[in-house]
Amino acid sequence: MRPIQRLFDQLHLYREIHGWRAAHPEDEAVRTAVHRELSSFADRGITAAAIDRQWAVLSAQEPDLSARFTVRGGRVRVEARSPRHERVRWTVWAIERLARRVGLPDHDVLLNYSDVPDGDAEHAPVLCFCRRRRLTGMVLIPDFEILRGEDHLSRQIDRAASRWPWADRQRIAFWRGATTGGMFDQPEWATIPRARLVALSRTNPDVVNARFTRLMQGAESNAALRVGDWSAPEVSPVDSVAYRYLVDVDGNSTSWSRLRWLLRSGSLVLKQESEHEQWYYPQLVPWRHFLPVAPDLSDLLDRVAWARAHDAEAQAIAEEGRRFALQRFERLKAFHHLLAVLVGISALSA
Repeated sequence: MRPIQRLFDQLHLYREIHGWRAAHPEDEAVRTAVHRELSSFADRGITAAAIDRQWAVLSAQEPDLSARFTVRGGRVRVEARSPRHERVRWTVWAIERLARRVGLPDHDVLLNYSDVPDGDAEHAPVLCFCRRRRLTGMVLIPDFEILRGEDHLSRQIDRAASRWPWADRQRIAFWRGATTGGMFDQPEWATIPRARLVALSRTNPDVVNARFTRLMQGAESNAALRVGDWSAPEVSPVDSVAYRYLVDVDGNSTSWSRLRWLLRSGSLVLKQESEHEQWYYPQLVPWRHFLPVAPDLSDLLDRVAWARAHDAEAQAIAEEGRRFALQRFERLKAFHHLLAVLVGISALSA
């Protein structure tokens, strides 16, 4: 029996024992995602020597942002420079929870917990929360934010979505965020997508309302950002739902949990096309769940114009995006996906 098939047999058994039953479409989505994530290792398998070689490379390249988890008898031992880092701590908590309650086989897994890894994994898979699409050896898992739980924010967004009918939301593209995505003290800072977004807003205030709420990554010393209205106070996710169009633009990597609540809000998401992805991105469909925007945001104004001229279609896309979020972003389903990846790595290591 091929290891990848053994993966799904084991996963089915675990879920049957513990009552983790899901609808058929979700099963198929997880199956497809894990096949895709582990395809680079499906034929050659994963040996202990390969894991050791990959750990040597990873810990040398990213010494402050790498971890090795050794699962033995339902316990997880951590090897990392910062084992109490929240990204490590919550991942360990999730894996240990699965190991104790489901009975994961003994095996080792590696994690790169940077915003987005720079290099690929050649010898053995390395778990990550976000990656560049071309890095096939880096294996996506649900990020630590959804593993630790987002129920409170989700309930707040649901209440705001009910409080703000589509017709009452302002017909403006809205964004607030930090100066990430590049160094803002360099000559080319104005080409950084988030800088482009705020600049667009300053010249088109009737179309886009975008401002920085926190200056970092060199922006603190950028005199140009202290002249005019580049910055504004923070606006909560709940209050952001008052806008009909919400913009998602990368920072140093994806916007992490932001895109999840944007989709859940029932507003139309204008998502920048990006080389970065998280575990659920393959199921997101442009023009069905969101409106795609060019990487340099050059067509953002056109996208808003389209949405205003096609209000019924825009609302339908927003509703489909919310439906996607409600179906996909449950904490239990994130654990289910993590379990599938861990069992897959274990099966390929057998």
